[in-house]
Amino acid sequence: MQANHQATHDALTGLHNRQYFIEHLQKRMNTLRESGEFSFLLLIDLDHFKNVNDSLGHDIGDRLLQSVVARLQQYVPKGCVVARLGGDEFIITGSSFDDREKCERTALEISEQLLAKLKETYIVDQHHLYISASIGVSIIRGRRANANSFIKEADIAMYEVKAKGRDGVFIFNEEMSERVETHLEIERLLHFALSNNEITLHYQPQLDEMEK
Repeated sequence: MQANHQATHDALTGLHNRQYFIEHLQKRMNTLRESGEFSFLLLIDLDHFKNVNDSLGHDIGDRLLQSVVARLQQYVPKGCVVARLGGDEFIITGSSFDDREKCERTALEISEQLLAKLKETYIVDQHHLYISASIGVSIIRGRRANANSFIKEADIAMYEVKAKGRDGVFIFNEEMSERVETHLEIERLLHFALSNNEITLHYQPQLDEMEK
């Protein structure tokens, strides 16, 4: 019993771990495929958490993570599953919805509530700490895919929040997917272009009109 708990839970926070969550998500996807319903995935990454570890030490950082988890457990609605992916990343699955728009609206409402609560002051060993979070959302459909594909979508959306200044929420969409695929294709083509000597360097002189 204890060995099973250790295999499926995070030692520091007591939350489910990545391995358990991926297995749980795969089962949820199978259920959603049969019912035709939707659910959501929230990937939460704490902003500037590394600064706490670097300036105050990992002991304070660990206790801050435990405080964050206490708030997540307090404010995440019943029926949701919360897990720690690793480091300062957490992930949540929601309940099921018949309507995609209602699913997206609920995901945004929960995300905004969590953002507000996670920004409230933490007091750890007499240190007053202030952090925020970036949340990426992926809408889980019953399409044939593996669990990691939805986690990747939420991760891409989360980095979109980071790029826009952090402390916010973003839902993954097809436009974002196409942009990522385009960037990956350009990187792939550039890699082969360099290895095949298909790129050459030319210097273009810049002339000052006043010197003519």
